[in-house]
This record gives sequence, structure tokens and C-alpha cells, in this order.
Amino acid sequence: MYHIGFCGDEKYIQYIAVTMYSIVKNTNVSFSYKDKLPYAIVENQNEAEEKYYFHIITDNLSESTVNKISLLEKELNAIYPCSIEIFYAKDEYFKDYSPWRGNYMTYYRLLYPQILPKEVNYYLYLDGDTLVVSDIREIFCEKLDTYAIGAVAQYKLAAQKLQKEILLPQQKGEKRYSFHTHEYYFCAGVMLVNLEKWKEENIEGKVAWFLKKYKARYPDQDALNYAVKNNFKVLDFKYDMYMSGVDKEIVHDAEKQLKQYGVDLKPYAEPCVLHYMQKPWSSSPYLFSNSMAVYNEYIPLWWEYAEKTPVFSAELMAFRHSEAYQRIIARCEERKKRYEKYWYFYWLRKYFSLWKEQALYWINSLR
Repeated sequence: MYHIGFCGDEKYIQYIAVTMYSIVKNTNVSFSYKDKLPYAIVENQNEAEEKYYFHIITDNLSESTVNKISLLEKELNAIYPCSIEIFYAKDEYFKDYSPWRGNYMTYYRLLYPQILPKEVNYYLYLDGDTLVVSDIREIFCEKLDTYAIGAVAQYKLAAQKLQKEILLPQQKGEKRYSFHTHEYYFCAGVMLVNLEKWKEENIEGKVAWFLKKYKARYPDQDALNYAVKNNFKVLDFKYDMYMSGVDKEIVHDAEKQLKQYGVDLKPYAEPCVLHYMQKPWSSSPYLFSNSMAVYNEYIPLWWEYAEKTPVFSAELMAFRHSEAYQRIIARCEERKKRYEKYWYFYWLRKYFSLWKEQALYWINSLR
């Protein structure tokens, strides 16, 4: 009944496994959401079993990893009904687009409307760098109504900077594009999708046009924001909490900003979905921001879930205790000491960088 999609390669599967485990682990097995859903998320919903259908789109997996996923499915199913299905895609599908970070994996999420069963009306997409810390079924109770996408608006956190970016066209002589006409911007790492509206509004066609037209910094995410502009359901911040773990005041400030546009969110509460911009497997628990080294309480939390994730826990914890990861920790500790000793220098560098961004934006706008 609850369809949840992921994308990832061989290396990323272990992180997706942690996310799936966190979903199942935090599902209240004594409570049913079946009668609380505001719409039919699948056909014949009344007869459908309340169950998670996990989907993974990948390019290629070894036989060993496929076997591990099969074992993971059995372990998770013993906690709460679920299944895991693997879909294979090829980079050739996206040959007309520019690669992002050396590959085309980020575009794979755009395939879900094509590959999900016809009886599925709604699905949730999650990045593999997320952790679910409360019952995720609650998000399926959100009313999308006339919206193709439900997502968290990152107005204060990200949109201000993105609004200043001017995207260059792929071909010379074409017009540039800027998000300054957008009131807010959403992260595509957590999306509740209404498939009927997605197809009705031709989101796929609009995304394809945008990606062929412009050189985007965050290709699929920028394209999706272009396709829906401000016409998406704004979800509460708890469904995509990043950076909030280190500075909850940012969330309060963002909520106030959104109210200016008529978006009245519920008061800040404990998160449901943590989105790790700072990857736990490649960083220490410290976030270096605003001239300070700030402790991120959610990094150790991710490792707690990783240690308990069936099938994959051994390899995850082996990496945590490896020399490679310890070197990462050591570098971060040294950086923390520098921040504490030379905080004033970092403060000046930050504001010089902001001034430089403003100047470049002003210069580009005059061209």
C-alpha cells in the first residue's frame, strides 16, 4: 500500500538499507493509518494490505548485494510487512542531459512514474541519505488534491541563494533563467508524488525541456522546481529536516518567512525525516558553519541505526572503525581546533564571500 522509492548504485545500497530499516523500526505496528488516508493511494485500497513496498532504481548490482537485499527483505518483513523490488536503468536513457558528479544516477528518480504499477496513485521518494525517526505513514495522510508534488519548501535555507543564481542556456543566444520569480524552492530528496497530476501536468516533458535548455547546478531538482514553480504542496519541515539539528532557530525563521506567502505551517516539532547534507559516513559529528564548529546530534544517531540495520550492519561498522574513517574524524578535529582558534578570520571570510556573491549577481544581471 505504501510505495516508497529510492535510487542508488552498488555502494549506496548499504545507506538505503539504513533508511529502510529506520522506516520499519519506527512504524507503530499497533496502529493503522488505513482509515485516515484522505485519498486512495492505490486502487482497491480497502482490500489492500497495509504494507511497505520499497523500490530501488539502480544501474547494476553484484549478485552478492542482490542476495543481501533479499535477506534484508526477510528481516524487515518480520518487523512489519514489506517487500523490496529492484529496477535496473541505463545511463543511455539520459544521454541528452549533462552528467552530475560524474554520472546520471540523480536522474533515475524521474523514472518512477513510468515503472510503478498502474494501480499506484501516490508514492514517496526518499534519498538514500535520509533517516526516518517516526512513523512515515503519517506523510501519506497529506492532502495533495490538485498538486503533483508535496515537498518541504526550503525558502530561507536554500531558496534565497538559489534565487540569485542565473542559469546559463546550453546554446548561445538563448535566454538565461533565474529562480528569482519563484517564491520558494524545494529539495527533491523527499517528495510525495501524485502520479495522476504528474502526468496531467506533463511534469516529465517540462523537466526534459529544462534539462536540454539550461546548465543547472542541481539538474533534476532545478528542473522539477521549474516544472511546478510555486504550485506544489508545502509540507511541514519535519518531513525534510536538514541543518535543523544544529540550529532550530533557522527553522523558526523559515516558518515566519513562509507565512508571508500564505503558507501556515504547524509549530516546529521533532523531525520525522532527517536529511543528511552532511553525510555521516564521510564526516565527523561537527558541522562547520557561520564561523563555528557546531555539534550535530544527528550524526551519531545515524550510526546507531546503522549498527542495528540487518544484514548490512557488519560492513557499515567495519568502515566506521577503519583507518580511512578515522582519518576523516582526525581531519575534522583539526579543523574544529582551527575554527575555535581563528573564528574571527572565518567570520570575515564568510562576509567577504557573501559580498562577492552579491557583486557577481549584480554584474550578471547587467549583462
